Amino acid sequence: MSQHNLETLQARGIRWNTAMSILIFITQFIALYFLNKIISPEDFGKAAWALSAFLIAFAFSNLSLDLIGIRQKEINQSQLTAIFYASLLINVILFLLFFFVLPTLTTETTASSAPYLKAFSLVFLFNTVKVIPFIQLNRKLQFDRIGGINLIS
Repeated sequence: MSQHNLETLQARGIRWNTAMSILIFITQFIALYFLNKIISPEDFGKAAWALSAFLIAFAFSNLSLDLIGIRQKEINQSQLTAIFYASLLINVILFLLFFFVLPTLTTETTASSAPYLKAFSLVFLFNTVKVIPFIQLNRKLQFDRIGGINLIS
């Protein structure tokens, strides 16, 4: 791949990433606005607490395992398998934590947020499925497809 093509793909990737980040932020803001109108302020606070805990855990859910596959010049099937199983282990632990452990804590806030925690916990199971395809899309510099997938999910 020539230097010019790489720079063009990189610029296109930056534009797609920026556009998708803005679009995802706007979508989340609109969703929160309507959620605030649908549920009571008390329930909104419980959902917000659960969402905050979820977002912190989600930031650590792949531990940048997808970047390992991008950095290497060549990647073989055994490396992809190792990345997948490491991601699976991390996400299953987070699922179990959110589905079984956090709802049983004795504080009133966490106990009343249990339905939200359990709902958010399912995302960890689906998160594992996207690691390998995202590595392959990143290696092919198909940022538009990655942005579209992130927007839909």
